[in-house]
Amino acid sequence: MVPVISQLRPRRNEKWIEVVPDEGEALLLPVQSVPAWWESGFVVPDEEWQRSARMSRFHLMYDRACRLLARREHFRAELRRKLSQRSHESDLLHEVLQLCSERGFLDDNRAAETISEQLVAKGAIGAPKLMQELLRRGCERELAQRMVEQHCGAVDSFSASLDLLETRRRSFETKLAQYRRRLSAKPDARRLEQEIRMKLSASMLGFLAGKGFANSEARQAVREFCERLIGESPD
Repeated sequence: MVPVISQLRPRRNEKWIEVVPDEGEALLLPVQSVPAWWESGFVVPDEEWQRSARMSRFHLMYDRACRLLARREHFRAELRRKLSQRSHESDLLHEVLQLCSERGFLDDNRAAETISEQLVAKGAIGAPKLMQELLRRGCERELAQRMVEQHCGAVDSFSASLDLLETRRRSFETKLAQYRRRLSAKPDARRLEQEIRMKLSASMLGFLAGKGFANSEARQAVREFCERLIGESPD
């Protein structure tokens, strides 16, 4: 059936036009892409309507891509994944991603640099954690490896681990007190101290592993911080 336009309604602060046919689904188009001769009662040739329907889907997808990119940097694979949740038209996806790249909105190298800097700025982060986060977001492995070497290559894991543990000092002091209360009924004082150290060390290692620090220097930092905490706390 040939569509007949019944209404043309402004939408989104009058930057878009909703084209409502007498039957079937309406189209949503940017104002500048609506043909000047379209008006209420106009009979749209089927070929022209189908072309405009595809244009509507393209502009809606491109608009969503721009809104996502305005919030933060995205990798191409990440943006593709998000856009494909609402559309499986691979040709439209390719065209939208290509346009975003051509206009400078989408750049994997810039995204990798920006995201790495943001993660590092939040606090010490180990190489494994940075690599994991970049890959999770859609960064190519070779590029992610470059970012890890650039941002984590010179990190002093021992000092960084100690600094991270220090930020959680109060939490670990609370855990130490809890362990002592829970295990205080045990008669063997030496065995009690060993068990407390093991539990406290395991908690610290788990915390550091979540930040990407799981090497020998991190374990050394845990031993030192554990000694500090137990030595400073009252018997």
